[in-house]
Amino acid sequence: MVNTDSCRRVGEKLQAWTAETPSVEELLDSVTLYWLTESFPRAIFPYRQFFGAKPTFFHNEPSLYINKPMGYSWHPKELAPVPKAWVATSGNLVWYKEHSQGGHFAAWEVPKVFVEDIESFVKEVWPTVAPKL
Repeated sequence: MVNTDSCRRVGEKLQAWTAETPSVEELLDSVTLYWLTESFPRAIFPYRQFFGAKPTFFHNEPSLYINKPMGYSWHPKELAPVPKAWVATSGNLVWYKEHSQGGHFAAWEVPKVFVEDIESFVKEVWPTVAPKL
């Protein structure tokens, strides 16, 4: 079960890593979602590479290269806005869009933009992927 310290951290990050401070109600909604679904451990799993004996920001392991078509939405308020060229070294980057707003929680901060990006990516990639299924 998620402890109260984990919930505090989620709320803290939502405040610190967004362009506009969320309302108390939005913070409580998000923290409650993590708490009730016990999803906090899974939410932080991707960050494991930043800690430990040999922390890395990007992998340089060729076996981890993403061969499937991938897309990348760049948001200026991201904690570490990664340049397109760097992203392209980690996989088959076929779709890219740069935005003027949004950040680490772009799906929450600019949901309409987030959905538009997903739809645009799928419209572009699906015709090349669907025949192979």
